[in-house]
Amino acid sequence: MQTKIRMRRKSQLTLPEQIVRKLDLKPGDELIVRVDEDQPEVIKMRPLLRSYAGACGELYGTPEEARAYVRAERESWEPGLEKDDSTTRGRDRVGEDLGEER
Repeated sequence: MQTKIRMRRKSQLTLPEQIVRKLDLKPGDELIVRVDEDQPEVIKMRPLLRSYAGACGELYGTPEEARAYVRAERESWEPGLEKDDSTTRGRDRVGEDLGEER
């Protein structure tokens, strides 16, 4: 399928209805767009699968349980490691990088 679309102000594109139907897109869906470096005129686009959203959210239980799990794992790597040791600084919250040096 090939169709023409026009870029609007603020770099906005409106996808034609035939593409929206073909990809089964819904409002709020996100798309992955890839530009081939060797052929910049070739653009590939695919929807980010909705079925993956939140798939691992409860893998380790509640956020508190996840933090306890990660702390226990770190302790098993280096027994006696202090919580404020430089190797853990900036990583006290599971899933967050506080931007500090590790």
